Amino acid sequence: MDDLEVSEAQPVSRRRILTLEVAAVSSLIVLPALASATLHYNVGSNSSTKFDFGTIVYDILLRVGVPAVILFVLWASGDALKRFGIVKWEWAKDLPLTIFTFGVMVLTLYAYRFIRGRDVWPSHSPPSESLWLRYALIAVYYFFVGLREELFYRGYLIPRLAELSGKTAVGVIVSALLFGLQHLYQGWQSALLTVVHAVLLAGLFLARRSIWPLVLAHAAYDFYITFMNYH
Repeated sequence: MDDLEVSEAQPVSRRRILTLEVAAVSSLIVLPALASATLHYNVGSNSSTKFDFGTIVYDILLRVGVPAVILFVLWASGDALKRFGIVKWEWAKDLPLTIFTFGVMVLTLYAYRFIRGRDVWPSHSPPSESLWLRYALIAVYYFFVGLREELFYRGYLIPRLAELSGKTAVGVIVSALLFGLQHLYQGWQSALLTVVHAVLLAGLFLARRSIWPLVLAHAAYDFYITFMNYH
């Protein structure tokens, strides 16, 4: 039995507490993400706002709070943080895993675009001023995007759902589907690719039990897409 699961029936009080905790934390992450996705779908994206300093800084600050809340909830629960992948970075293990994860995600993206018969990178005009400063801010932004999503979908949700259901597979499947649902505004094909990535990330999380390679690979993948779109 996986150590994320429970070997004995949980006391009713703890199950109730965990259920309420998962519902509360999930609403903090999933509902705003779905609202943002819906807004993006209805309004559309504007490349000029993507590189606006104020927008980037606002988005960075917006995403700092969510990991802080999740970390507080986990600390207050009394559970060991290592169960959720919050462990010390180990260069010998984590750097190769980061590179491997990033590479597989990029390869699946190219395969997806090839199967669909689309150009991998749509044509955009790069912003003209303060380009590298903007990219530096975007790199910070994507780090917090990766931290927010990996901490919740992999680090938090998989262990919690595994404990509640007694099956790690339930945590993997539910977290992957929610992750794909968050990206449904990009089209069902892109959402399906996101689900594939989520399963990959979940498997690596369960193998390594650290969120840090996933955070960095996730951030690097998002940054890579943005960089290639403007070059």
